[in-house]
Amino acid sequence: MDGLEKAVDTAVTHQAVLGYVLLTSGGGKVAMASLFVSLVDAVGDVDAAGLEPAAAAEGLAARLGGEMCDLPVGPAVRVRRRQPVTVDDGASPSDVEIVQWYALHESGRRLALLTFSTPNVGLAGEFGEVFDLIAATLRWTH
Repeated sequence: MDGLEKAVDTAVTHQAVLGYVLLTSGGGKVAMASLFVSLVDAVGDVDAAGLEPAAAAEGLAARLGGEMCDLPVGPAVRVRRRQPVTVDDGASPSDVEIVQWYALHESGRRLALLTFSTPNVGLAGEFGEVFDLIAATLRWTH
């Protein structure tokens, strides 16, 4: 549980406003995934005020090495990567699959960041599909 508490503390530090963790088992296997949502003010070269949403998202995709995608809230950027993670208890490092969605508010001054992750890299394709479906439910309430 200590690792989960550290993850939550880190998420709160990064302005997370929502978090979910899925942990399930069946057939002797465990599947786990998490989602943290952060709402941040766009600053510096990410501030897209005055730009067309598609142009702002294209610039963000180029900087982040992501791909342009359309969500119901408008143009967004999807970044997928695999990252090695070390654990405190001395266990060997393992990989985590991470999919991040960056969705600009229509004003260009706010950004929703959805960060999905799973240590089940063998199921990265399947989890990626689920992550994308969840991202498609994003709505701005102003």
